[in-house]
Amino acid sequence: MKRIGQTALVFLLLLPAGCASVATVLPGSDVFFQDDFSNPASGWDRTAGTDGETDYADGTYRLFSALPDYYLWANPGRLFERDVRIEADAIKMGGPNDGVFGLICRYHDAGNFDVCMISADGQAGIARVQSGRDLVMLSGESLEPSSRIQTGLATNHLQADCLGSTFAFFVNGEQVAAASDTAIGEGGDVGFWLGNFEMPGVDVHFDNLVVRRP
Repeated sequence: MKRIGQTALVFLLLLPAGCASVATVLPGSDVFFQDDFSNPASGWDRTAGTDGETDYADGTYRLFSALPDYYLWANPGRLFERDVRIEADAIKMGGPNDGVFGLICRYHDAGNFDVCMISADGQAGIARVQSGRDLVMLSGESLEPSSRIQTGLATNHLQADCLGSTFAFFVNGEQVAAASDTAIGEGGDVGFWLGNFEMPGVDVHFDNLVVRRP
């Protein structure tokens, strides 16, 4: 089991272009926002360098970390004022299986948000990024094994329910973690998260993002 909170972290701070717009429910639905990443102009970060990449890729959205002990993320630049359910497919394309990736909730700024994450070796958990650098586990002392996670180069359907101060994380339709957090506060943006431990090269593509009213 990975003890996330004890890992030395370096962050690539990716801020969405422009000011966040308040998300409202689309007419006739419970959906605030959705993206299949077929349009590279839909508002997500487009960056690439020696440290990694966050960009559109073949109808998906790619996060790739090229440095050890390195985490990065991306956001669409929207403000969800209260509770949300976030769903997306995460497709592991390459790199070590102990890297982590998942969904961001309650993103207030680059130093304060919550993360629901899995690893491709079959572990899951919920954590908080606080004060810019500290990654604090909320669902337990470390990531916990789950048989629901498809390991290796595989696709997993992720769902994060962010309801007030409580969080529930589902993988492929089954709850794998729960937590409570009052430090961040309600509302904020959503996003994707990815990181390496000692071995770099984690490469994950995200697709079929839907943010809806729970």
